[in-house]
This record gives sequence, C-alpha cells and structure tokens, in this order.
Amino acid sequence: MTDWEPPFGKILVANRGEIAVRVIKAIHDVGAEAVAVYSDPDEFALHVLHADEAYRIGPGPATESYLNMEAILEAARRSGAEAIHPGYGFLSENADFAQAVIDAGMVFIGPPPKVIRLMGDKIAAKRLMAENGVPLIPGYDGEDQSEATFRQEADRIGYPVMVKAAAGGGGRGMREVGSEGELAAALEGARREATAAFGDGRLFLEKLLIAPRHIEVQVLGDSHGNLVHLYERDCSVQRRHQKVIEEAPSPALNDEQRQAICDAGLRAARAAGYFNAGTVEFLWQDGQFYFLEMNTRIQVEHPVTEEVVGLDLVIQQIRVAAGETLGYDQDEIELESHAIEARLYAEDPYSEYLPQAGHIVSIEFGGGGRVDTGVESGHEVSRHYDPMIAKFIARRETRTEALDQLSEMLATTRVVGPVTNLDFLRWLVTTPELRAGEATAKLTESWSGNPIAGASDQDDDLLLAIFVGTTIASGEVWSTSNSTAGARPTPWIGAGGWRLAGQGCRLACQVRGRSHLVEGRRRPDMAWLIRIDSMRERGEIRFGRLREDQESGTFWIREGRKTSRFLWESAPDGDEDGKLGTLRRLGTYDRTAVYPASILESGWGPAGHLRRTETAGMVSSPMPGSLISIDVSLGDRVMAHQALMVIEAMKMEHVLEAPHTGVVRTIHHAVGDLVPAGEPLIEIGPE
Repeated sequence: MTDWEPPFGKILVANRGEIAVRVIKAIHDVGAEAVAVYSDPDEFALHVLHADEAYRIGPGPATESYLNMEAILEAARRSGAEAIHPGYGFLSENADFAQAVIDAGMVFIGPPPKVIRLMGDKIAAKRLMAENGVPLIPGYDGEDQSEATFRQEADRIGYPVMVKAAAGGGGRGMREVGSEGELAAALEGARREATAAFGDGRLFLEKLLIAPRHIEVQVLGDSHGNLVHLYERDCSVQRRHQKVIEEAPSPALNDEQRQAICDAGLRAARAAGYFNAGTVEFLWQDGQFYFLEMNTRIQVEHPVTEEVVGLDLVIQQIRVAAGETLGYDQDEIELESHAIEARLYAEDPYSEYLPQAGHIVSIEFGGGGRVDTGVESGHEVSRHYDPMIAKFIARRETRTEALDQLSEMLATTRVVGPVTNLDFLRWLVTTPELRAGEATAKLTESWSGNPIAGASDQDDDLLLAIFVGTTIASGEVWSTSNSTAGARPTPWIGAGGWRLAGQGCRLACQVRGRSHLVEGRRRPDMAWLIRIDSMRERGEIRFGRLREDQESGTFWIREGRKTSRFLWESAPDGDEDGKLGTLRRLGTYDRTAVYPASILESGWGPAGHLRRTETAGMVSSPMPGSLISIDVSLGDRVMAHQALMVIEAMKMEHVLEAPHTGVVRTIHHAVGDLVPAGEPLIEIGPE
C-alpha cells in the first residue's frame, strides 16, 4: 500500500478482464475499495472475484452490458462509489460517458471530456497537430465524404493508401488499399465497421507507409499544468493492426531521436490541454516521425513503461484524478532498464488468426516475469469480448536479457483449452529481426504456420505417426479391454470411428492446420507400419514408453538414429469439441489435436482444430459470430475471391470470399443471425 490515501473510499472499475484486475490491484494499493461490474458470462470472472463487491449490468453482448452507460452509473450509485476508472476499450474514450460520470457527482479517472472529444475525432486532432508543428502523414481529412472525392484524393496522394475511421481505434475501421479498384469496397467496409464500433462512419485517407515502425510516447499530466513524458514504447510488431509485441525503450532510436519524438509528444499533449495518463502515437520511417493519433486512456502496453521508469501508472491516474500534483519533474524520470511485452490471445495462428472462444481447462504461466491476466484455470474465453488472455512482461537490465526472459516465460507456459497464439509468440521472439531490434509490422507476415525452423512435410508425417505409438503404446496399455473400474477412460474408450483390428488402429488428427487420416499396424517386433493419407508409402516407426498413467504419458520415438520425446495429454471428459487429446513434441512448439476418425469422415470438428469438411462450393462460418452483411443474392454470378458475406466476432470483421467462380445457389442465413463455427452459410454452384 502507498503512503498516500485518496479522498474517495470506493472506486468502480467500468471494465472487465485483465485491465479490470490490474486496476483493482492499484485501487487496493492506495487503500480504497474496488467495485466491479459484470455481464452474465462474467459472473465468476477473475475481476469479480478480486473486487470487494460486484454488480450485474446486463447480458453477454457488450452493447447491453459494458457499453451500457446507465447500467454502470446505476451500479456506481448503488455501491456508493465516488470515482470510476474506465480501463481501456469499451467506454474509456467516450466523452459522453466521462461527462455523465461528472454530472452524477463522481470523479472520472481520465482526462476531461472535452479533451477526449477533441482527440477522439481523428480529423480534428490532425488539424490541431498541424497548427502546433507536429509532423503529419500526407492525406485527406475533408468534410466531403463522397466516393468520388476519396477517389480523387487517393490519386493525388498516390497508392497505396490507408482508409481510416475518423473516430477509430484498435484497428477497427481501417483498410489498406493498393489500387483504385480496391477503394470502393474498402470505403464501404471501413464505414460499416466504424459505424458499428463507434457510431461514427466518417473516414479519412492517409498515405500508406511501407513497413514503418510504430512508436508511442507516454505522457502524464496533472490538473495544475504539470506535464511530463515517460519516454517511448515501440509497438511495431503487429498483425491485422493489432499490437502483439511492445517494448520500452525503442531499439530504433538514439538519444537525439528519442528526445525529438518525446518533445513532439509533449507538444501534442499541451496543444490538447491534456492531463491524466495518455499516449501520443507516431509512425517512424527513414528517420522521420509522423503523428498518428492520441489515445486518451491507459494503454494495453502500459506495463513496459511502468517497468522501465519505476512508476505505477494506474496509481498516478488516481492521484491526478484526486487533484494531486505529480510531485516530480521531467529531470527526475530516468530509464532504468529494458522491458518487453507479448500478448497471449485465444486465436488460431494456423488459420489467419481467427479468434477463438471456449473453456480454459488449465493455464499455467511460467518463467518468473510479470503476467497480467484476467483468467485462470476453469474460466471461459467468451465470444462476446476481445480474446486476449494475458500479457507477459519481461524486464532486465539489457534488451537481450529481457528477450531471453520473455522467451523462457513463453516456453514454460501451458494452456489447455481454446487454440492460442502461443506457438506464434514463441516463434516471434526467436526471429533474427526481433532479436536485432529491426522488426516492423511486416515481420508477422513471414509466419508460415510452422514454428520449427526448417520444418518440412516429413516432420508432419513423423508427428502423425507418433499418434499410433502414444495413444496405443502397446495393445495392453491403451486398448479398451484394459480399463479398470473407476479409472478415467483412455483416449480411445468410447471413441466412435476408431477400431482395434488385431494390432492395428485408425484415427484422425490435425497438424498445424492440416487434417489427416492415419492407419497403423503393429509388427511382431513391436515396430509399427504407418500409412497416412498424405503419404504415398508406408513408413516404419519404433516407439517406447517412458511413463504413462490414465491421463497422460511421455514417449520416445526413434527414426533412424534420431530420438525425440513427446507428451500426450488426454482431453477432459465431455470435451465439447470431441477432441480426444493433444500431442506435443517436448523441447519444441508442436501441438497437434487428435480426434476419432469419424469426426473427419463425417465432416464435423471443433472451431480451431478440425472444421466441417467443405463441399466444392460450400462456404461455412470459420468461427462463432454474427452475420452482419450479405453482399450477394440468389442467382448472382460471382468471381473467385469475391466478397460474399461479413461475419463479426470478438470485435473484428471477417470477410468470407467465394472459393471459385460460379452462381449463388443457396443462402442459409440472414443478416443478424448468430452462427456457430462450421455452420454452412452460402453455396456457390457451377455456372
């Protein structure tokens, strides 16, 4: 607990998940009580359990709960809270909400509503920056929102360009446009997404910089006119405009460049009349920086700044909101070390990073660094909200040491449940570009879906062959006749579609996004002959058991003179996805799901592992979500890769395209329908 006591005894946190847990900790550290709010799916969420009291605010959809201003204000009134902290996302940059908090006689822990409104309007913010000498990217931010004007301005700026939402943030309402022919669809999609996310469909154009770095300056001010920067963060490693790796300080800047960009950040904040915590974001390329936007809230990546300057930013927010002065000046703030953060998401890096949802059977964080999370074993990743699970933060004296610690944290973390980007993160921190401090947003495009350097199809075949050894290990250990009364069934007991024919087996599995059928027959000398549907010939494999029990086992596999170890983990009883278990090659990042053969043959499988087998022209939903747009009609002729529908899931839009040229034969759903993963949506037949 700090020596300072706030003038309010209760603070309500108008958020959920990781940031709510983080803010609750700071509230407790200053000696106040924390009030949580929750939707129906979050009734037993971690932020609720950590708070001193909690209030229901509505059902699962965010529009009916965490975006329901009146419900949140009513919870604050009922609890007797004197202040509200909005976290990030949801209502954190909603000027109307900030004003409503103040009008209700409470303290809003953030900047003044007029500043939120000013900087939330990206067009107005850019004009303000131009007036105050902050460099801008060439673009168009005029009032004329017609397609003809955007087309003319894009020609003037020069392709490629970026279409962006005037009230945007978090990567929503953004589209890259490489040529004139792509502009109309980009404008339509960005406007629709911006309207849904922010209630404002205005757009603007910017010149698209090729492989820039994303550098942001953390600022902090009080209501007495004191304003400082807390140096910069480098957030260049992104995928789909969402940050994945963040670090402080930036490895790209020297001392002179660092001073220049931090001064520009202060100049931007002063021009806006800013106080409380905020972030001024820039794009950096070829030694030049350009103003991007200002975020009037705490950032997801704020922990790396905390680690290198030794300040708790949320406590600083509370102090400033309480009317306190900063109590220090710029000269007293020093960079003390290097920190780097990685975001763990429930998403499938083997399938275009599609967001995932589901039950977290088990989660164990390793490596000894800082982990900020809003979940633990037994919790759910809801389809209603952002799929971020946790943030790993490593801090050491040098950047190399910090990267090494982060790598260790990732390597020793285990998640059983929804598919995550853990493999992707483990690969990312080993890339030469990131290790050298030269990574840009383009780095993630080099992810091939295969985390093992130099891996080939043969590695896939070896892993597939392993399943025969690991799941049977011997006819006596894994056969259905070997189960004992009261013992947990082996993976194959009651598994439809699998057969034990003498000393043989048949099963279905998936390796790095590729589905396979595997058949195996054991020879008298205990070797196995394996046939895989992707192989023309049988391969021979020998196996042995290191240890085994009713739930898991560690096995070795020998291919020639090469011996590897593998861990088998059975899926829990009643696994909704029908998964039997998971295999991981120890010492690497391979993880492969195993299912009964009937799953693959019947065309059924869980999201993120095996999906419904597509007929030639059937397009199915890649995830659970809401159908928000149908862009074709029955009988329409469509071209290959033409946009057909748009699915929204976990705050992101996903465009479904035609698999080939043809005619729309069937449309199975209407706009507004909630569809599960694998649900048939539209069929494209031959002309």
